[in-house]
Amino acid sequence: MLRDFVPPIAIPLARKVFSARHYLRRTYTSYEAALADCAGRGYEDSDLIAVVRHKTQAYRDALGSALLTPDDACSLCALLASIQSPEIHVLDFGGACGVHYFLARAVLPLSYALRWFVVETPAMAKAGASLATAELMFSSDLRHAAESLGRVDLLHISGSLQYASDPRRFLGQLLALRATHILFNRLGLSRGPQDVVVVQESQLSENGPGPMPGGLRDRTVRYPATYLQESAFYDALRQNYEVILTFEESSGVFRIAQQPIIVRGLLARRKM
Repeated sequence: MLRDFVPPIAIPLARKVFSARHYLRRTYTSYEAALADCAGRGYEDSDLIAVVRHKTQAYRDALGSALLTPDDACSLCALLASIQSPEIHVLDFGGACGVHYFLARAVLPLSYALRWFVVETPAMAKAGASLATAELMFSSDLRHAAESLGRVDLLHISGSLQYASDPRRFLGQLLALRATHILFNRLGLSRGPQDVVVVQESQLSENGPGPMPGGLRDRTVRYPATYLQESAFYDALRQNYEVILTFEESSGVFRIAQQPIIVRGLLARRKM
């Protein structure tokens, strides 16, 4: 049943949606202006990428011996299990170093063949490539990934759209892929009259699944985040997709510079 997909993925991933206290107080006129106010290279910070890659490898290695709880395998794996296809094609936009794939592969029987493409920034895709398998691939080129898959049974977007350099443009490109299903987890939207561009802060140790690797000093990292205006997002989505369900995320509603931000998940299905 579709209602079984309601709980969000319950593992700490590379990008997080926080409460308002994790943002600088000011807003910005553009992604570029916000990036200029970030030390280093924003989400392409080399230490951040190294932490995510190391944590993902450790998480992958631990899955073979770990006993997974039901929450670990909820929405994404339940949706994958419902797709009737001898090989399930997944495009994982902003999927870091492939943690979603490793979780799905650990949960689903081997009879569920997967063809999984993570689309990431060039630096993150390069780091993730060392974890590639016969089923798991990485690219920084959305078109190349989609063409390699041939079709997209599931477009998975978990807390990543708001970190893209141009979320409106990327949303249009993602919707143009005509994936059969789209699953958004941890999607942040502005309920104000316009998009909200901010700088988000986190600790290195908060990025990626599991504990901080040795050899690196924990520190604050900063990167831009853009929260699309809610009605504009739904206007674009509903042109070719119907929203099957929505579910509120644990971050709920908070305010940035007096603009209300909603964090939610949703499942959409392409209109026939």
